[in-house]
Amino acid sequence: MSVEDYDTELSDYSSFASDDLYSPRANRHDDAASIDHDKSAQVEGMKAAFMDVTERERSYGDPVITPTSLVAKGRDRDKPFTKYALLLRRRINIDGKWVGTQLEIRSPVIQAALQKLLASCSYLNLMTTPIVIKAPYAVLFQFRHEIREYTSSSERTQEEKAHMRELVQFMNVNLEKLEKEYNQYAPTGLTTCDLLWTLFRPETLVIYRTDHFQECYRVSDCSAIVINGSTFFSITAWSWDYNGISFGPSRTTLHIPEFQGARKVTELNIYPFDALSPAEQKELESKLIARGKVWRKSVDLCHREYSGPAWVEKDPSGYRRADNIRDLIPVHVDGRIFLDYKSHQEENYALSTILYGPSGAIRPTDTASSFTYRRTPPRRVRSRSTSPIRRDPVDIKFLNDMKSHENNEDYEITDTQALLAPARIRGFTLTEKLWAFFLVDNVCEVQWSENAFDDLELEYSVKKTVQSLVKNHYQGKRETNLISRKGKGLVILLYGPTGTGKTFTAGLTAALESVAEAVHLPLYYVGAGELDRDLHRTERKLQRILDIAKLWKAMVLIDEADVFLAKRTLDDVQRNGLVSVFLRVLEYHEGVVFLTTNRIRDFDSAFLSRVHLRIQYPPLNPVSREKIWRTTLRNVKEAQEWPEDKYQYLAETFILNGREIANLSRTALSISQTDESPLTAELLSSLYELNRADETLRDGESDSEGEGSGRERKARLRRRRLAEQQEAYSPPPPPIYPV
Repeated sequence: MSVEDYDTELSDYSSFASDDLYSPRANRHDDAASIDHDKSAQVEGMKAAFMDVTERERSYGDPVITPTSLVAKGRDRDKPFTKYALLLRRRINIDGKWVGTQLEIRSPVIQAALQKLLASCSYLNLMTTPIVIKAPYAVLFQFRHEIREYTSSSERTQEEKAHMRELVQFMNVNLEKLEKEYNQYAPTGLTTCDLLWTLFRPETLVIYRTDHFQECYRVSDCSAIVINGSTFFSITAWSWDYNGISFGPSRTTLHIPEFQGARKVTELNIYPFDALSPAEQKELESKLIARGKVWRKSVDLCHREYSGPAWVEKDPSGYRRADNIRDLIPVHVDGRIFLDYKSHQEENYALSTILYGPSGAIRPTDTASSFTYRRTPPRRVRSRSTSPIRRDPVDIKFLNDMKSHENNEDYEITDTQALLAPARIRGFTLTEKLWAFFLVDNVCEVQWSENAFDDLELEYSVKKTVQSLVKNHYQGKRETNLISRKGKGLVILLYGPTGTGKTFTAGLTAALESVAEAVHLPLYYVGAGELDRDLHRTERKLQRILDIAKLWKAMVLIDEADVFLAKRTLDDVQRNGLVSVFLRVLEYHEGVVFLTTNRIRDFDSAFLSRVHLRIQYPPLNPVSREKIWRTTLRNVKEAQEWPEDKYQYLAETFILNGREIANLSRTALSISQTDESPLTAELLSSLYELNRADETLRDGESDSEGEGSGRERKARLRRRRLAEQQEAYSPPPPPIYPV
């Protein structure tokens, strides 16, 4: 029976012909006086009988309560009716409009029985007198089998059976149409939007499915809501989560969009776990439990690799922002990440995980059940609905069974907890610089490049010194400043010859990536563009970066540091302030900081005195470039068969740094694999010329003009490239901020 059917029948007060449907005793009497009181079983003065009344508001005084059978006859009888075991109350406001219908259970016998049978029902207050159940009596339908079995049990006394039979009789009459409709769809595995609430009984395990993952939840309650004009079926459910300190139960709200007609239950985005076949249940359960145990081990601070979808609070463009965890924006991530629940929540406070426990339980303030599935009028919310946290007996029982646990070595997650664990884990992308949620199934151990440091074109003694300093620093074997917290960091400056450009500093960055690979530490890259010229914003952001780096034991690379650490002058107060900020923040940092520059002569002398090690990284010569070409292409079958002069040709012709060589090789390999052709030096040469097309145009030449031979054009390109390396590098002018 649909909700609209209930609303229509209950609101038709012009004729009470439907009283027979809602009043099991309507055919036995015309008014309350006709009841045979002597035959009614008595329990503490309570009649084992049912009464259907209508409550009509008045402009003053208490409402008038009249047996419904007398309302149609125009006879008003105002009686309290407090001695009836069951009382069906139809409420009409002062304007004569129907407000609602509710069943009041006043019998202590029935109340005691429901407190046992409905112990898992969190949305119904079983501790009040009377117990109030609103139409369409969802809880009676969901627990109909238990109630009927309890009533027919031979263990019941005559008094208990007399009272319980009144409730069963009420159910038989009022749930008959609904049960027929439900039984029509249930065997086929189909359901309708009006019958959704019949599927999600309290404590039911449900599967929440998206395009990328599945999660398991335990139902608490549900309702119908309207979000921005669209109707949704809302399910409040429990899961097992982590808040950066402890594990425990977390409450969330899931939504099923409204749909027309009948739909297969397992095709819904949320469906009961037992809707699957036994074999499917076993397979999915083992998969979710295994994932939950991996999740438990991954919540600690750890450096990982990741490839796949991730979810962020706001997209990189900044135009969209998520208000809750269900509206996160998907992006693609491929690279190193760092998992850190606590820092993620500090950066995204609105997305914090809230855990619940049995202490400080909030009781319902009203006596009625909140489980009402009505669309007239619907509850309207702007974004999403979250049911008030009412910790009823069942929730207290659940929270006692699922007590919070601190994150320590003694805690081992149970299968029940692992089943309810989330599919996503919080962390930070070291490449895209985004706080995000990552799929647990896609997170894997870091595959360190053990040869990266050996392949670095730098003197062995210098490489060994850097490696030893970094390892020793993180092992704690270092001298510290006598002043508390000062001088505990390690600052290393890598610089090139004055006059080299940005491409050279890119080579320094690649070199530091090799150092990070060698010592198995994450590298946090900070480009000059990430820090603006505002003193307060720069200080806060730089301090936050260094605090996180210390927590993660990450090396920090500040590229083109000369932009912020140039010599202080009398006529540039803003630059002086930036230098002071950097000096102060770096002075108290306890981790490892690398800085790169190609303008070491412009550095402020106060900063140079704080540098522990200065390393000059000379530009690559043809011999060094040839080694890099060989290292980059050593795993390519075609390149292994090249003659020696081909590598010499690449090294002498292409004036590139190590990163550019790697990028050019990767692009050429992709093209050769797509074309199913071998990698050749000619392909590398054509890609190199394509990348330098803008230089050819600045020369006033193009391939269509055909001036000179290809070798002459290449020679001109080499000369221009070498000339550019001799030009002084000037940083871009600072942005002008309004005063």
